[in-house]
Amino acid sequence: MPYDERYTPYIKQAGLLPWIQLVSRSTPNLNAPLVSALADRWRPETHSFHLRTGEMTVTLEDVSLITGLAIDGMHLCMSTDSDGWRE
Repeated sequence: MPYDERYTPYIKQAGLLPWIQLVSRSTPNLNAPLVSALADRWRPETHSFHLRTGEMTVTLEDVSLITGLAIDGMHLCMSTDSDGWRE
């Protein structure tokens, strides 16, 4: 999906512009068999993966380390209501 420049001021204000620019330059390589295996082991009841060695979950720190996004500063609060999102 091409990047829409109309969103740049909002993305910049949220501090996400460097990450968007990184992702738009190159799509990350996905290991399809690994993603499939992890999907099979996902348990929505506990929001974690159940592996032979034990339970594993993804933390906010994991996301920060993988994406390079900072987890400090002001948090974003917004409605999760999806009614009328196409308007």
